[in-house]
Amino acid sequence: MKAHLFTILATCLFIDASAQNWIWSGELSYNIIDEQEIQYIGGKLNNTSAYSFSAGYNIGGRAFGFCCQADYTKIDLKNINIQPAVKGSLYLLEASAGIRYYPIIPTIRIGTTIAIRFTAGFLIDVAAYGWKQNEEYSPDPVRKSSPGVANPLVYGGFCFSPFRNTTGLSIRFVYRPKEFAMQNFPLKDFTLKEPYAVSISFFIGSRID
Repeated sequence: MKAHLFTILATCLFIDASAQNWIWSGELSYNIIDEQEIQYIGGKLNNTSAYSFSAGYNIGGRAFGFCCQADYTKIDLKNINIQPAVKGSLYLLEASAGIRYYPIIPTIRIGTTIAIRFTAGFLIDVAAYGWKQNEEYSPDPVRKSSPGVANPLVYGGFCFSPFRNTTGLSIRFVYRPKEFAMQNFPLKDFTLKEPYAVSISFFIGSRID
């Protein structure tokens, strides 16, 4: 799965962006709000704390383009009350590709220098989880992983940048209507939902002539 993430990003980075009126940008994002729901035999956790970040690449014309990104999400298990303890390192690896709306003409213009552009995207997300129980809890650390599961991902938000430069910041609302069933995980009937997140992104992009 890790190899697939790097392959997708590397492919995106080598796409030819020299065509006239095309814009490109690379993004680094962090989820400032990330709701997760965990359910298993013996309990349920809502709004578990976690951290998630992603790297992506976008290229397109005057409004629509291609986008791809890779996500890493660390999931918190410290409040799961079950014996024997299954505390460990559980994470999700996700690779996504799809289309993105990012207009050259600003949605809102502030003066002659600041542009606010509405952006939205639809991606197909291929995700897999991995788990490694820490040596602290087990003398024989266990490693597990799941096969990739394809799910849709949609987002919308606003990008803030100079009027003729795509380098700036964005805030996005992300919706993932997905549920993961982790059959290989030590907890029976373990499922994870990650319905929505709010992310902040720093992106570096081309100038708009």
